[in-house]
Amino acid sequence: MKNHQAYGKKQWYCSSRDVHGCRADVITCKDIYYLPSHRTGSMVLIYKENKYWINNRYQNTINWTCRDRKRIGCTSCVQTTIEGRYIKHKGFHNHDDNYTKYNFDK
Repeated sequence: MKNHQAYGKKQWYCSSRDVHGCRADVITCKDIYYLPSHRTGSMVLIYKENKYWINNRYQNTINWTCRDRKRIGCTSCVQTTIEGRYIKHKGFHNHDDNYTKYNFDK
């Protein structure tokens, strides 16, 4: 763990940082994890072993939709504050978990 941040967040860094100079890190907050997207450079949200992308921002909230929304019509979405605190989850997944240790690269 690199450091504690506000609202219970923790920042973690790669165990290869000191030996190989790896700069990868991740921010966690309870059941929510934020990771940088390798495709766009923006953040993705991992919640209960599913990946979410930012759908929109409204006032002080961010609305995240399941990454499988467009592909197969998944209705699951999560709402967080701008600071990253969980507000609510609604909808459901019509598919298996899309972000587990078994399908990490998908």
